[in-house]
Amino acid sequence: MGKLRVKNRNDTRYLNIQKTIDRVLGKFVKRGHVASLKVSEVTDSANIFASTFYDHHKNLDAAIRHLNHKMKRELDQLTKEATENKCSLIVFYTKLLYLIAKNKNYYDIAIKTENIGIIMMAIRVAEPFVTKEWSARTKKEQEDKFFVFSWRAVEEIWWWGEQYDFDEEKIAKLASRLVSLTKTINQTYIKML
Repeated sequence: MGKLRVKNRNDTRYLNIQKTIDRVLGKFVKRGHVASLKVSEVTDSANIFASTFYDHHKNLDAAIRHLNHKMKRELDQLTKEATENKCSLIVFYTKLLYLIAKNKNYYDIAIKTENIGIIMMAIRVAEPFVTKEWSARTKKEQEDKFFVFSWRAVEEIWWWGEQYDFDEEKIAKLASRLVSLTKTINQTYIKML
């Protein structure tokens, strides 16, 4: 198949090219090959012209930022739907973990680059679901509890990614562990300061 160049952002082919760029970037990230990555490597793997890549992104950093924005939109959509459907905490965690598993190449970025912020972004969307399960005397206490929870949840998700490559078969078990963690932190939280 020859290389394709489409500039119309509303064209299905343009959107498919973007998905291909995202997928190829994810593969390079998974191999730990980001720091020295060149546009030509991405375009060769995606079977597109360099000019097509630049129709989509100013540079490689912009392409990585695009992945961040894409994931943020997906997380926001998940939160919106879960709120509208009044999902329980276990259902929300399960949906969140399936989203992470579906985008495992993206989350491999976090592990390969040791960027906790990417996984933390996913945990932050759980805040309204988590905090409604907790009792707290003040808003500050609620925030402190969530701070403790978020770091522990990041460790759990990180471990899942490293040990099981975000395997979907482990989602039910991990969702249950996150529910248990939520309850434990609510019961054992002691204000440190």
